[in-house]
This record gives sequence, C-alpha cells and structure tokens, in this order.
Amino acid sequence: MKSETRRYKILGFRDCGKTVRVILDPAELIKKKDERIKLDDMINNPMGAAQRMMNNQMNQMIHDTFSITREEYRQKQYMVGEFIIVTLQRE
Repeated sequence: MKSETRRYKILGFRDCGKTVRVILDPAELIKKKDERIKLDDMINNPMGAAQRMMNNQMNQMIHDTFSITREEYRQKQYMVGEFIIVTLQRE
C-alpha cells in the first residue's frame, strides 16, 4: 500500500456535535514565491488577470479538513498555529 505524507498548519476548529473538524492549511517546507499581478498584465490581458485573481481567491477559501472525536481532541490538545504531519493511505 502506498502512503503519502503532508505537512499542515492548523487554522482552526469547528464543533460538529460528537466530532470536531480540524481546519488545515498546507505548509510546505519550501514555499513557492507568490506571483504578483502587475499593472502591465492588467493592461495587456485584463481578462487573464481577472481570472488569475479569481482563482487565487478561490484557492484561499478552500481548506483541507479532517474529523476527530471529542475525546481524541481533548487527548491530543491540538493548538491553532501548530504544525502537524498527516499521512494519507488508501484503503
């Protein structure tokens, strides 16, 4: 079975009754440099620049999450701003 390991920063928690949803933000070891949209880009290709801005906003709104039980949440004592390693494995 192949597994994948990812590093995340905890952004927050959402109470969902018997479970707690942990909201995550990808935290690569080396971050890519943000591409700024320049004035020349907006003048030469306004539709392309608008599309890039919209895509950037949509990507900022989407977060990875996972659910844990309240008991596990209390035991692990996760904190906002903490970095965690998540291992994904296919069943």
